[in-house]
Amino acid sequence: MKKYLILLFVTLLPMLANAYDAKIDGIYYNFLEDEAWVASGSPKYSGAVIIPASVTYDGKDFCVTSIGEYAFYDCSGLTDVWCYAESVPSTDSYFFSYSSISSATLHVPAESIEKYRATKPGSRFGTIVALTDEVAVTEVKALPVLIQTQGGIISIQGAAEGTPIAIYNTSGKQYGSAIAGKDCTAIQTSLQSGSTVIVKIG
Repeated sequence: MKKYLILLFVTLLPMLANAYDAKIDGIYYNFLEDEAWVASGSPKYSGAVIIPASVTYDGKDFCVTSIGEYAFYDCSGLTDVWCYAESVPSTDSYFFSYSSISSATLHVPAESIEKYRATKPGSRFGTIVALTDEVAVTEVKALPVLIQTQGGIISIQGAAEGTPIAIYNTSGKQYGSAIAGKDCTAIQTSLQSGSTVIVKIG
């Protein structure tokens, strides 16, 4: 009987760890009331990962307040984690276990660096630096992408059909998203003329 219970637990653990409500811009999320937390999923996170301060799902804005159990477990390909939350998200002690954070860089708001350094696993990152208005990328493909704006509408041409596109301000708040169509993809936002934005394609 004991052997049967142990085998059942091991079988169910991956399914529980990978449970999430939605995948948005490469990040898996679960939602409850007005809060969102980062979850695990397949494929695992790798390269540069952006965790915004808030995310929009099903027409509603959610504050990203925590990083769930085993969210980044065994993510050995991480190079950079960009976390825009000024308050350090609550975390599970195992959420970065067996990941490559000792050689990765954590990017956080300048005023919150010491808070992140004083927590685990933030203190285990190889480097912690202040966020800038630029987002580091580990690989750049030469794509003839044209981005135009008119009022709060941002139009993107040249992105491969079916590619997710998201619009962020420099504080990490998401203002719109869409899936690229065959020709031009237009995203309506509430941003004012003159605003600086980050357009994430892929």
